Amino acid sequence: MSGKKHPVLVVDLPEPIYGYWDGGKKSHFVFEPNPRSFINGDIRWGSYSANFFFTAGAGVSWNTAISYAKKKLTKMLKVKGAEITVEWKGE
Repeated sequence: MSGKKHPVLVVDLPEPIYGYWDGGKKSHFVFEPNPRSFINGDIRWGSYSANFFFTAGAGVSWNTAISYAKKKLTKMLKVKGAEITVEWKGE
C-alpha cells in the first residue's frame, strides 16, 4: 500500500477513562487498519494506544470497510457520547 491513502478511525470520548494502557486516563484513540491481515474477507483494525484490536468486514471498497468498522466499534464501545470520525492517512 505504499504511497496510497487509507482510512483511520479516530475515537474521542466525552471523558477520559482508565484502561489497559500506560499513562493514566485517555480520551483520544486512533484505530488503523492492517490490510495485510485479510482473514476471510475481513480487516483487522487496532489501536496500540487503546490496547484494543478487532476484526470487521472488508467490503468492496474502503467506504464499506469504514462503515462496517464504525458499526462494530460503536457496539463494542458502549460509551454514550463517543464520537467516531474518519481521517485519511497516506503511507
